[in-house]
Order: sequence, then C-alpha cells, then structure tokens
Amino acid sequence: SDLGDQYTPSGTGNNRHTGKLATAPKPNPWNLFHTYDLQAGATLNVDTGDYPMIHPLSLSGAPGLVLGQDEGFLMQGPSDAGVLATLFPAIPGDHRWALFELTDADFVSLRFFTFRDAQRGVYVHTDSTNFDLDDITAYGHASDGIRVDTDAPLLGHENIDVHNNAGYGYYLDGPLGALSHITAYNNVSNGLYVTGSLGSLTDSVFHHNAGNGAYLSSTGSTLVQGNRFYNNDYGLMFYYATAGALVGDTDLTTGRGNIAWNNLYSGIYMYGNAMVSGNTVYGNSYEGIDVYNGTARDNVAF
Repeated sequence: SDLGDQYTPSGTGNNRHTGKLATAPKPNPWNLFHTYDLQAGATLNVDTGDYPMIHPLSLSGAPGLVLGQDEGFLMQGPSDAGVLATLFPAIPGDHRWALFELTDADFVSLRFFTFRDAQRGVYVHTDSTNFDLDDITAYGHASDGIRVDTDAPLLGHENIDVHNNAGYGYYLDGPLGALSHITAYNNVSNGLYVTGSLGSLTDSVFHHNAGNGAYLSSTGSTLVQGNRFYNNDYGLMFYYATAGALVGDTDLTTGRGNIAWNNLYSGIYMYGNAMVSGNTVYGNSYEGIDVYNGTARDNVAF
C-alpha cells in the first residue's frame, strides 16, 4: 500500500525488485540485508507499514556470523507525524530472538521504528561501538524492550518509548553522552538501567514500573535534570556517583529540578559524592530524598 508512504509513494514491495530505487522497493528489510551488505554511508529507508519478521535482523560487521557484513549504515523508518514502521514476529508469541540485533557492528544508526512482541526489540552487544538510537518505541517483549552495550561517549539517544516489557524497559551499558526524552512505564523491572559513564539524563518520564523508575550505577558525574518519576519502586536510584554529578539544578530560577512523587520507597536515592538540589518530592512512602556521602540542599519535600 502507498498509504502514508514517505520514501516509496509510487512503489510496492516485491522480492523481484532491487530495493535500490523508490519505485522498486523490497517487501521487507530482511530481504534487503539478505541481498546486500550495508557498509559505511549506506542508508536503508523503511517506509510506513507493518513488517512481520520470519527471521530477525541479526547483523554484524564481522565475517561469517549472521546475514552478512553490515556496519556504518543508517536504517530509518518514516519521520512523518502519525505514521509508523512496525516490526514484529510473523508467528504470534514467538519470543526466541530480538527483532534488531547487532554483534560487533560499529557506527550504526537506527531511528523512527516501533518494535513489538518479540524477545527484545533492539539488542546491541559485543563491541558494537558508536551506536546511535533515536525515535524508537519498544513494547510487549518477553525480556527487555531495548538492551544496548556500546561505547559512544559523543552520542545521545533520545525520544525513546519503552513500555509493557517483561524485563527492563531500556538497559544501557555505556559510555554514552546523553539520554533525553525517555518514556518508560509498566515494565516488570527498572524502566531504565544504566551502567558505565553517562553524561546526562534529561527531560524524561518514568512511571508505574515494578522496579525503579531509573537506576544509574557507576555512571560518573552525570547531570540528572528535568525528569519526572512517579509510581515506581524507587523513583530515581543513583549509586556510586562521582564528584560533579548533579541531580536537579543549583540555580533555582531555571525550573530544571526533577519531580518525584508517589513512589513505593524513596523519590530520590543518592549514594555518592554528588549534589542533589532544586528538586521537588512528595507523597513517597519512605524518604522523599535519601542521600549518602553527598549533599542535598534547596529541595522541596512534603
């Protein structure tokens, strides 16, 4: 169908097509990776529609592992408002694999997709450096919505929605430059779990997770600002912060503090040499703010 198409307004997917022209697209992204190796500078445009996956997109930059040698490419769905490119298992209830998996594949960018009802939506591991992720929704998975192990200190992941997953919403092993506009809710474990250096976590919402809203462990001097945490186990849990880490803002005029309310335990729990300032916490069952070895000042708690 051409309904809502952004990249192929006059083309219909067919296995006989080359996939190299907007008028001659392949019917499924797997067919294209099965035919070609995508290398540095390549772009794969996946248009509006539902894509039942018989096989996962299991990709690698190393020879002989999976479909081919693929790394350094951009894979993107439609950016137009109100349309989606959705990938899901062709067999309902098939939770054997992640829909999109990278093994030792560097400099890959993924954006504008919805992944649902598999083992994981996105799984990146084994020396897959500089992975960039934006505008992704992952839900209904038997494990984590998204699990990423990368080394990308200059990159940021933003506009990520992870919900109703049976594991973590988003599990990240960095370093990563920034996370922003993350929405995580109704996950069985933590909405967000981060280990490894993280520059900042900003403008995100975590709610109704059975675990913590966001759990940061040994992420260094992270800036945590402008976030909302409610109806989780702990709202924010930040372990082993280092000097320079800031939860909120010491400039009270900016309105960039975090708000944490109605969590089962503490709204904000901090362990480490960090500053907690300018935040608002209320209605939490335990402490509003619980700080060990750090400093808390100019917060509002009730």
